[in-house]
Amino acid sequence: MSAAIDTQVNIQRAKYTIASLNDVEMIDGAIDIINRFTNNFDASFKIDTIYNSESIKEKMLATLNSGSFPCYGRLDSSSNLYVNCKVNGVGGCYIYKTIKDKNVYFIWHNRVDNKYEIWGELENVYKTINELNYRMNRFTRENNEKLKAESESSSSIPLFENNSVNVVKSPNKKWRKSPIKKIKKIDDETKLPTLITKTVPSVNSDKASYASLLKSTN
Repeated sequence: MSAAIDTQVNIQRAKYTIASLNDVEMIDGAIDIINRFTNNFDASFKIDTIYNSESIKEKMLATLNSGSFPCYGRLDSSSNLYVNCKVNGVGGCYIYKTIKDKNVYFIWHNRVDNKYEIWGELENVYKTINELNYRMNRFTRENNEKLKAESESSSSIPLFENNSVNVVKSPNKKWRKSPIKKIKKIDDETKLPTLITKTVPSVNSDKASYASLLKSTN
């Protein structure tokens, strides 16, 4: 899928939330969320057939039974259509690649809330957040560089001189010079920020934290 470059966007620091799923009830809640996002893995979404709620739940329970906790993370996606399409890839190919490379259970781009929804073990969720944030900033730079190049190209068209339109006199109509507003050049992008790691909520406060995340997805 291709998308037109629309607007300049800023390099951003990742904004995310993570909660651990401490028991079977919370895991069931996570599966309900996944089913709601995917409409029970409806074929119209063209999701890779290796992903389904049963296999994802099985992985979550295996993590829980091993003495660890599966986690659920939410990361802000870009407000720019071009950037999101490049991050996701054609048919979500880069999302599937990230699931495999970072060894998480599942990733879903929630276009309604403009979030990436991520399920996996804690360390792998953090790695996924870093990877997605890196790709968003990479393609934000690419978007801005193309806009800058287009701006410079349009300002050097030979038909225009001295910041005004060259006038061709017509015996039938009077033509007036129309000033062309110069496009402000985009400043050099700042260095890609390092992701600041947040502490996962404690077990005692976790259910309340996760409940607020569940509520925000309704």
